[in-house]
Amino acid sequence: RIYTTDPYNEEINQIIDCYIESGIPLIVSLEASGPTGHVIVLVGKVYEEVLWENVKTRKTLSHGDEVNYYDASDIPVKYVVQDDNLMPYRIISLDKPGEIYEDTVCKDYQIDGVVVPLYSRINLECVVAKKLILAILNDVKLGFKFGQDFVIRTFLTSSKSFKKHIVN
Repeated sequence: RIYTTDPYNEEINQIIDCYIESGIPLIVSLEASGPTGHVIVLVGKVYEEVLWENVKTRKTLSHGDEVNYYDASDIPVKYVVQDDNLMPYRIISLDKPGEIYEDTVCKDYQIDGVVVPLYSRINLECVVAKKLILAILNDVKLGFKFGQDFVIRTFLTSSKSFKKHIVN
C-alpha cells in the first residue's frame, strides 16, 4: 500500500504509527526543497514518558454521549530508522526527520510518502481499520459505553496471530 502526503496530509503520521505499532517496517520517502530526496526504512519506535496534557484529545459519540478520547498515535514518540547514509538505528521525529543530518539541505527533509509492505493475511489497511473500530465501539448494540479520556491503540494483525495471542 502506498500513502502520500497528498491526500493524507495530517493523517500520514498516524498511518505510520499504526503500521509501526503493528510491527510492519515501512519505506518512507523524504523530500526537501529542490531536487534532493531520500528514502529511509522505519523499523520501530521509542517510548518516552507520556505527558497527557501535551496529547491532543479527540471527540466521539459513545451511546449518544459525546466523550473525549486519546488516540495512541497522537502521543509524541521517536522512531527508529535504518538509513544507508548514516549509522544504523538512528532515532528521528516524524515532524523533523532531517534533524539527524549534517547537510543543511537534508535538515529540511519532510515526509513525502510511505510504502507499506502489507502481509497477505492482513486484509484491512489502518485508515479503514481505525474508522471501523470507532464505528463498532460507538454502536449501541455492539459497542461499549466509555467514560471520558479513554485511549485507543490501533494495530493490525492476522486472525491466526490474534487467536494465538488469546490462547496464550
